[in-house]
Amino acid sequence: MTMHCLLHGGARAGERPWVGAGHVKRVVIIGTPFTGGPGLFDDLQVGTETMRNRALLAPEALFTFASAFQLLSTRSDFFVDAEGRPVELDAFDPAVWVERGWGPFADATLREDEAYRAQLVRMLDAHRELYEGLGPRPGLTGAPFETLVVVGTGRPTVSGMRMVDGKLDVEHPARADGDGSVLSARAVPVLPIAYQRVDSPAEHVALMSDREVLHAVERFLRGETVGTVHQP
Repeated sequence: MTMHCLLHGGARAGERPWVGAGHVKRVVIIGTPFTGGPGLFDDLQVGTETMRNRALLAPEALFTFASAFQLLSTRSDFFVDAEGRPVELDAFDPAVWVERGWGPFADATLREDEAYRAQLVRMLDAHRELYEGLGPRPGLTGAPFETLVVVGTGRPTVSGMRMVDGKLDVEHPARADGDGSVLSARAVPVLPIAYQRVDSPAEHVALMSDREVLHAVERFLRGETVGTVHQP
C-alpha cells in the first residue's frame, strides 16, 4: 500500500510517476514481500493457525481475503517436484484451481458452484491488478525519496510447493532463506529505486521488536547511512 500510494496517490491520467511522493523525504520498508510469496498459496490450501485456532483462518475464510491472493507470488514459478525440479502450473488460471481441487474446490460439490468460481476470479483479478500497479514501466525513474529496507534472514521459509503424483504435498514444501514468512530474496524492491538494506535475524512478526532494527530506523530517519547501499 505504501508503494502504491507513493506511485499513484492522487494521480490523474498522464501525470508523472511518484506523484504521491511530493512531501515524502524518507521511507522505511520492513519485511515486505515485494514479489509476493508461495507461502500464501500454502495457507490458501490448509489455512493459517492462529495460536491453536485453525478455524479462524481456515482455507474457506482466507478464500474471501483479497490480501491473501494479492500477496501470492507475482509469477507462477513456485511449483516443484519431489526432487525440486520446476513444474509448470498456472496458479492464476481459475480453471486449474477447479480441476486440481485447490482451496475450497477440494470439496467436489463446489466445483460447479458459480458463486465460488466468480469469487475466485475476483480474487485472482485483485492479484493481477495490484502487481500491474506496482511493476516497472516505461519512464519510471528513481524515487525522489530515500528508502530503508529491512530484510529478515536466517530462517527457513516456504519457497515452493511440491507436486507429487500430480497432487500438492503441503506437508513438505521447499524452503529457502527468509524470516519464516517472507523470503529474503523477495523482500527487496523491484522498482528502480536506490535503497539501504539492513538484515535482521528476527522472525517476521518480531522484526519491529528487534532493537537493532529500531536503532537503524531511528538513525536513518535522522539522515544517517545505516546499511548497505543498493543502486537501481
